[in-house]
Amino acid sequence: MHSRRDWLQSVAAIAASLKTRFVSSAATSQVVLSESNSPRWQNLARVHRIQPIVAECSGVPVYGFGVVDIYGRPPDLVPHAPLQTNNTLPVSKILLKKSWEIKNNKVGATPPRTPRTWMMDFKPLRKTHLIDGNPDTYWSSRGQTRPTVQPQWIRIDLPWQAQVKTVVIIPRSDNQGWPGEIVIDVSVDAWHWETVYRGTGLQPPADGKPQFFSFEPRTVKQVRITADNLRWAISEEFLVFSVAGVEVLDIEDNNLALLSKGAGVTVSSTNQGAAGEKNLEDWLWPVHYDLGLKWVRLAYWDSVLNWHYAEQKKGEIIIDPLADQTVTEMAENGINIVLCLAYGNWLYSREAKAKKNAEALPPYSTADKQIWVIPFEWPPPPTETEEYFEAWLRFVRTMVRRFKGRIRYYEIWNEENANWNAYFKQSSKTENAINQYCRLARETIHTIREEYPEAKILLGSVAGFDREYMTACLKLGLGPLVDVIAWHPFYGTRQDLPQFRNYSGEVRAWKKVCESFGFKGEYMATESGWYAPYPPPEKPFGGGAVSEIVKAKCLARYFTMSVGLDLTTFWNTTWHHYIWWDLGLFRNPYSADPISPTEPQAAYYVLRNLGTLLESVTPASFTVEFSKSNQEFEFVTFEIPNGDKLLAVWLPQEPTDNSPLVTTDIELGMKFSTAVGTDVLNGIVQPLVCNEHRLIGILIKDYPIFIRLADRAAAY
Repeated sequence: MHSRRDWLQSVAAIAASLKTRFVSSAATSQVVLSESNSPRWQNLARVHRIQPIVAECSGVPVYGFGVVDIYGRPPDLVPHAPLQTNNTLPVSKILLKKSWEIKNNKVGATPPRTPRTWMMDFKPLRKTHLIDGNPDTYWSSRGQTRPTVQPQWIRIDLPWQAQVKTVVIIPRSDNQGWPGEIVIDVSVDAWHWETVYRGTGLQPPADGKPQFFSFEPRTVKQVRITADNLRWAISEEFLVFSVAGVEVLDIEDNNLALLSKGAGVTVSSTNQGAAGEKNLEDWLWPVHYDLGLKWVRLAYWDSVLNWHYAEQKKGEIIIDPLADQTVTEMAENGINIVLCLAYGNWLYSREAKAKKNAEALPPYSTADKQIWVIPFEWPPPPTETEEYFEAWLRFVRTMVRRFKGRIRYYEIWNEENANWNAYFKQSSKTENAINQYCRLARETIHTIREEYPEAKILLGSVAGFDREYMTACLKLGLGPLVDVIAWHPFYGTRQDLPQFRNYSGEVRAWKKVCESFGFKGEYMATESGWYAPYPPPEKPFGGGAVSEIVKAKCLARYFTMSVGLDLTTFWNTTWHHYIWWDLGLFRNPYSADPISPTEPQAAYYVLRNLGTLLESVTPASFTVEFSKSNQEFEFVTFEIPNGDKLLAVWLPQEPTDNSPLVTTDIELGMKFSTAVGTDVLNGIVQPLVCNEHRLIGILIKDYPIFIRLADRAAAY
């Protein structure tokens, strides 16, 4: 048990001094904090969310983010491979920086949902629905990538021992989520269990009828139902155990498994949506600062800052107070926020209908659904009626007025080229859909400018690198009206394919197209990701699954290339609890309630290294030539504000777990006296042997190595 003083010492281990800048989590310097300066450390904890040291590994502190432990230095993710042949100079590790220590970079991420109060913690699949007596409510386990990865179970505890003769399992009305195998056990002491039913090769019940499993009456206190060979529910990727309820019938056919009769229920896991459990999200939020990010994009998905959450009763827009507090915290930590203004709101739609009975249920509320509105039942866009449009503009004005000064960047929708199609029921590139979006964009821009003239406005990020759709918007005059054009270029794309390898040239050409339409602003790649789910899913998301190390290498190559194109770049997402997608930087190894365990993947540590390495860099151009002429290399060149140059180079083939090593000399069209190499995967830093124009015997891998070049006498 850590005491208050232990925690003070943990804070001290991070801060080199209360009067100077904060050092990275790799630092081991100690400052003794006394109770007399409590207000200072309290402020550090409040603003920077400095985490306690919970362990030590090889002399390096391990920091606790709630139940998640993160190593304080770059770990050795792969077996060490030297940066240069015949180099005996000492090696060290990157001195990592936190977000508030970094002046600027173009490195960002997208959290799945903003931290939220319980008031806004919409969870339609709670375990209580199993014993609420309502067949229209459902429970679902957390999804798996394969049908037999992990059995899922339900346990009912009765308040007293009773004579029981039947267990009833009530399917969902849509018959989804019914398993292929079921075992029912009963007990009187939760210690000795007796199996009363075992079934395999089961099919979903016809017409969703309740299934009765009867046996000779016996005394029962606990009932356990274990399911395997799972089927999908909600989405074909969600392999789950999902049912509407469980009944435990006594000898007089009374249902004892009711919350109203004192029964309780525990489950193996619960589908909590993309964001996962509220507590885990609260604990994990400070990892954005640990990563050294300078950009975070909010509300692009199922967020409490989306309109359909903020306004659930006409005329009452409620901004979740914890989300509001979190925005302040990010701003105080030096992070730039992109707030996506989205999506529609069923309250104002003339098509507000519940799927369960296809009848209008005004006013519409998420509570009416056993499903998340986004992405499973998109409201129509706000252009449907004038009342709807005016309500949308009121929402926009409210959000900008509330966050002015803390948030400068506002995005108008997300992937409108894809999800507006669900409403117009035709190709997203038809004239009608584009005209409707551009109408919405113009009025929204006008509203934002009225409230906040200094705001930066993004044209909604398009799905893919959809230049046809973006060009159509530019032709309709949006170019001079917005400050940022953004897109989502890659989801699992193999990096040896032309789609990836030609991307740099295509982006440069695209910028010229935008400029020809009067656009003079910034460019962002606001979502991309690669995936390493275990086991590999039957239906992989995007371009397919890779190994954990390959995912980390793909991240390193993509960010390096993208920042080299002067794109502010976001990984999607920081964490994500849909296992079959594996969108995030954290592993999801096992499903559990109340909180499913998670831990940092290799990609987490690599992005953290990049946050520090790419501080304040800008794209630069200088000559780079390789002596190994029969080998192709990819490279990106940067400049650092003090005049130093930075070269990143890697092999262009699809990365693998075991990287090939190619030795080459590098001739540079510039004079330099010192060179320092960095292995971005292991975070190893080493001075390189060089002459004033040439690096000899550099070992190139299938992920970037960075070489910093300076024309000065002393190495750094």
